[in-house]
Amino acid sequence: MSEGHFQDLRQGSVVEYSGHAGLNGAHVVVSQTCDVVLAKREYLQLAPLIALEGSERRQALKHENPRYPRVGQGEDCLFADLAWIVSVLKGEVLDVPAIPGHEFATDADERDFGLAVGRWFGRFAVPDEVHFWLAPLQKLVRSKYDKPASPIGRVLNHVSEIRVESNDWNSSGMLLTIHVIVEAGWLPSLPDEVVYSDDEFPLSKMRRSEQLDIDFLSPPVPYGDDS
Repeated sequence: MSEGHFQDLRQGSVVEYSGHAGLNGAHVVVSQTCDVVLAKREYLQLAPLIALEGSERRQALKHENPRYPRVGQGEDCLFADLAWIVSVLKGEVLDVPAIPGHEFATDADERDFGLAVGRWFGRFAVPDEVHFWLAPLQKLVRSKYDKPASPIGRVLNHVSEIRVESNDWNSSGMLLTIHVIVEAGWLPSLPDEVVYSDDEFPLSKMRRSEQLDIDFLSPPVPYGDDS
């Protein structure tokens, strides 16, 4: 196996396959770069490169749906579909060059892709009994995110992350705390501040809380049903 070929591939590189390892079409490298370039790592993990439209695309661009991390630059970018990751022997996809035009604009974009891949595998399984209580928040975020002119929409479009903390995830009487973390520099200075910006959120709270993926909450018990 030619080690030199894989020295030029990185996590996020796009490769076009035609019958190699039973694959066809464009795929995105999702293996960590260190695993790509090391000859002793025999396998390469790949995900199909796809286009998204409509609300599915908007959700992916806003990082609401961790299944589809963005690949490339700008509004014309495509996405990796992490639900269809395949593992192939490197020897079966040897010397297939990366396709130009899908490079990340910045190192931060490249890092975000790697974090997105990790997020897909590391999502916290919210207990079923908690879904009912988080459902109103889920509904609110979905309904207001695409309405930036509304007061809540203006706030949501500056939210970096929503995290949920529990004093005991296994207790029937758990106490939930929702942390709404906004972009650095956007939050005004407030006395007795209880809302954090993303450059101030304490590591201790990060470790005690879990990122809330709005799109991937399980269907809740019906609430607010007038029937």
